[in-house]
Amino acid sequence: MYKLSLIILLFIFQSANLLFAQLNADEIFGKVLQKRGSGEKINTLKITGRMTFGGVTGTFVIYNKKPFLNRMDLELMDKKIIQGINAKEGWFINEIADQNTAQRMPNETYERTKTQNFYMLHPLENYKSKGIKLEYKGESKVDSVDSFVITIIMQDSSKADMYIDSKNFVQLLQKTEVKQPESKDVIIESSYKDYKDIGGLLIPYFMEAKTNGQSQSKMLIEKVEVNIDIDDSIFALPVK
Repeated sequence: MYKLSLIILLFIFQSANLLFAQLNADEIFGKVLQKRGSGEKINTLKITGRMTFGGVTGTFVIYNKKPFLNRMDLELMDKKIIQGINAKEGWFINEIADQNTAQRMPNETYERTKTQNFYMLHPLENYKSKGIKLEYKGESKVDSVDSFVITIIMQDSSKADMYIDSKNFVQLLQKTEVKQPESKDVIIESSYKDYKDIGGLLIPYFMEAKTNGQSQSKMLIEKVEVNIDIDDSIFALPVK
């Protein structure tokens, strides 16, 4: 009888801990969204800056327009890479790969990347309705900054760890493990720094991506223009 009571108490204790951890994850991320701001007064954004891949530096321009339009133009070595997203489809041009005419994205790619360069909406906003779960993992440090660690569990069971400044509630880092069927798995680290408030929306002006600890790309925002006129036509699939 004593052993049975102990088991029941242990089960209750573990269940309470699990519930507390889940509440922590939801509450912490809720504060991230609150700190980030809604940007409700922003209808369009034009973001310009520089991007580095390895030792090659180029320029980029990102266009965002509500409700959900985005486009990125990247120029490297006198070649252009363009990605466009509209309400129906996504498309791209990659002159570096000799794809000089617009190609439609596969629907799966479109669904996965359509929030990639859309600054007015956090990719995890309304995550529960998308079948995404958040779990509190513990605490850690990012460049000596105390951080909460939350694991993101996607619908396909893939996972990523999100590191959040425990004082300022901004995301500092995300680590994603990418499965490689025929080789060793890859860890992609995306870091975010130099946050600035733009029309009620807090965005990082510096981002860096690393693969297994090695820097792959850096992105530096130099200018943000808010509520300028942007014609919907620039997001449409170019006609050949």
